[in-house]
Amino acid sequence: MTKPEILIVDDDEAFCRELVRALGQRGIAANWTASPVELSKGLYGTPDIVLLDLGMPGIDGFEVIEAISRFAVKPHIIVASGYSDRIINAAAKSAIGFGIPVLGRLEKPYSLIELIKLLDRFCSADGQSGPDQAALVQDLIIDGKLLDHVCVAFQTKRRLSNQTVIGHEALLRLDVDRSISPELVFSDMVPVHIQLDVTEAVLRGAMQFAAEIFNGGRVEPVSINCSPAVLCAAELMPMISRALADFAIPPNMLVLELTEHHSIEALDTIAVAASRLALRGCGIAIDDFGRGTTSLERLLELPISEVKIDREIFQNCVEQELSRPILQEVIRFCRSHQIDCVVEGIETEQHRLLALGLGAEFGQGYLWGKPEIRDTCGAGPVRANAPADKD
Repeated sequence: MTKPEILIVDDDEAFCRELVRALGQRGIAANWTASPVELSKGLYGTPDIVLLDLGMPGIDGFEVIEAISRFAVKPHIIVASGYSDRIINAAAKSAIGFGIPVLGRLEKPYSLIELIKLLDRFCSADGQSGPDQAALVQDLIIDGKLLDHVCVAFQTKRRLSNQTVIGHEALLRLDVDRSISPELVFSDMVPVHIQLDVTEAVLRGAMQFAAEIFNGGRVEPVSINCSPAVLCAAELMPMISRALADFAIPPNMLVLELTEHHSIEALDTIAVAASRLALRGCGIAIDDFGRGTTSLERLLELPISEVKIDREIFQNCVEQELSRPILQEVIRFCRSHQIDCVVEGIETEQHRLLALGLGAEFGQGYLWGKPEIRDTCGAGPVRANAPADKD
């Protein structure tokens, strides 16, 4: 995908010039202006992305957002501010209301690396989180129809030695477009209250399935994905309590998989939220370990019972023997701390044997079938008969 053109709207000249230079070195075309008037007059053409500082002398970011809403082709925006999260969230919500795709938020001062991560989301090489999919999600939010298209797929987790089922993962799917990455729904471009609504829909579908398993005499926990923002939201604990009570199942039938590649700078806050759930009896897992930069030692500050190795990390081991000692060390580390290690991306018998040889006990992947949509019921619009094609 072609790299995007970026316009930075900010009054900090020294910072902006350095940012333009650094982006240019990476082949990304960038301009900056301290005058929103120039932006509204179209002096910079139609950028793909506007990086907007909310607080500038003489004009506030909300006025700029309104001006952008009048563009014939609306760019994505990144909201940047040194103000409180409430103000940043209000600005993002305002943009969504105007039909402007919000690529993400940055709290000032932010680093170039943080910005690049958001740009990577826009330019995702696999096309799962590109601008068309982001715009579709935004349209569903604006129309109030996102929940109408939520469905849940389930995939088994297996013991690698004998391939028996040891658990399940409930996976969010949107039936309007099978290529939409669930990560978009739990990204900064979606307000937290909407993320919570989607989480509740997936949770209730997962707990209905867990009840069927438990009532059948099997203890095979069902996991759901959970972003840091959702994990730390005050509404999550009551939501989980309701679901467990409604379906009459014990807390150990639920595992929350924290998305490791999201920002987890506020680890202390996350540790408190995760610990409350662990005290309740729920399992806490780290999903896609290896995609982010967090070390295993840092993750030990969380009450985790499971680490899931990202499928790309395992694929590197399949293709390059030099990568295997690193994964072996991660697996040994987890075992020494009584943490289950699940290798994602097990697609062939050879993959299973390789993961076993590296010391892994558990796996998940297409070897045992693609995620399957099931009939579900509950408080959320969790529906069946929609496509599911990714683990």
